[in-house]
Amino acid sequence: TLSLHDALPISAPTSAGRKALHVKDTSNGAEIRAEGNGSTVNIKALSEGFIGTQGADKFHLQTNNSNRITINTDGHVGIGTTTPLSDLTVYSSDSVSATASIHCINNNNTGALLRLIEGNNHQGGFLQYDGSANKFNIGVHSSNDTTFANDTKAITIDRDSADVGIGTTSPDFRLEVIADDSAGVMAVRNEANARDTLRSENAA
Repeated sequence: TLSLHDALPISAPTSAGRKALHVKDTSNGAEIRAEGNGSTVNIKALSEGFIGTQGADKFHLQTNNSNRITINTDGHVGIGTTTPLSDLTVYSSDSVSATASIHCINNNNTGALLRLIEGNNHQGGFLQYDGSANKFNIGVHSSNDTTFANDTKAITIDRDSADVGIGTTSPDFRLEVIADDSAGVMAVRNEANARDTLRSENAA
């Protein structure tokens, strides 16, 4: 155990395979602790790696001496803010740039995908950009699994034409609605008198 107080310097020669400071304990795990005026930060190497505060203190990641990412004492994470209000809060000081971006690097059909789900499976809803077809999809996943093929694309927007499809992933009109349902395809209802002011029905 090596303890440093009052900012005493430490140095060690570097050579092949060595770092300026190397702490190793394969029996109990290695730990580096920095104690300041009211906060303690630990770096631990056990069977897994850990870095964070010892007590009920916020943890910040910085660049250029400015806070970029903050983990609150309740576990909320903030990007661009030190006071996150939800599990993930993203702030941008630049009004002309996006605050969050999910990139589809390989342009495949999985594409860039954001799921809003319950539990540990894919049941719920999703937003997806299909990089192979250049379509933006809004959909749901009903089955109790994590199978991508079981996603149901409810609304599709073509990237180039901005045509919108409901029940089709290849819309040819500004709005195209397709359904194989004898009860009808589309209805606009007046709740005041329970009458359909616009209705499209299957001829069968």
